Amino acid sequence: MYLLPPSIKHTRSTEKRTGHERVDERLRGWASEFPPLAPPTPIRLQLQDVVERGCASNRDIFNKYVMGIETSIQQRLLENQVYHRVVTGVFKLVKRIIYSEGTLSGKEIAKKMSDIRDDFFGTISPLPWTGELRSKGLRRMEKLWMATIKQIETAIDEIIEKQPLIGPDGLIHSAIPLVVEQRLNGPIIGIEGPLNADVYLPDGAIVDIRTDRKRRFHRLSVVACAIVAESIYETPIDTGCIIYCSFDKSGEPTFEYETFMIDDNIRRDFIETRNTIMEIVEERRDPGLPETCYDDCPYYQICNGRVPVGKKDGFRANR
Repeated sequence: MYLLPPSIKHTRSTEKRTGHERVDERLRGWASEFPPLAPPTPIRLQLQDVVERGCASNRDIFNKYVMGIETSIQQRLLENQVYHRVVTGVFKLVKRIIYSEGTLSGKEIAKKMSDIRDDFFGTISPLPWTGELRSKGLRRMEKLWMATIKQIETAIDEIIEKQPLIGPDGLIHSAIPLVVEQRLNGPIIGIEGPLNADVYLPDGAIVDIRTDRKRRFHRLSVVACAIVAESIYETPIDTGCIIYCSFDKSGEPTFEYETFMIDDNIRRDFIETRNTIMEIVEERRDPGLPETCYDDCPYYQICNGRVPVGKKDGFRANR
């Protein structure tokens, strides 16, 4: 099965043995109309406000909502969007091919995908690169496309070997039983607009795909999607996974899987983070400067009085 590393299988196996009792029912998505899940104010945030924590003191929230200072989308987020479209596009196209042409071998699908790759890349516009960076970005897109297809090709051939008479629907359900870009309605937890779960596994897991550096708050995006999905389907979702994709000098992608349980602690972490941000906006309260800023914070030039201390450590506030 594609995109299910051993860590996910182990975590889900543990869940089946122990049940779901460890999660407080008040923290399940189907209890989102009541505290503590219910939003404490009518204010609505964007998901990135909660899960893309670019400032340790939340002053970025004050700048955005209270001061009304908007910034352009960061380059890393634009690049992440492109790579997301490549991966999710592969899933959608493979499923379309199987449903329209029937059960095919992995090699046959890979050939058909190769034939339509350039046309698909042409639909991803505009690209966030120019000059030499554009060539580098396109090379990474091609490598990521091929690596994703290779994994799907392997999964399909394994299923066909075990079940040579399998039909198209059974093949998709067995080899790639994933819903990509599952759009979920966020207002029930105080999030404006839809939430996109990169990969939703109907039997109880949410997967997020990222191409930026690893940070702990990335897990909150998975938690938010899990809570909303629970409210819709009334099925426990206790497994989360973040797939960090990075590229070597030749453009070859490598994947690191971070699997975790969506337990009480991380659910409360999401709620507390959301509530703190809402309070800053509602009270129009300046939380002040953090001790240290992330080097890629879009507001560090606006929050004046900063001295660069290097890309690794970020920018330290003068006081």
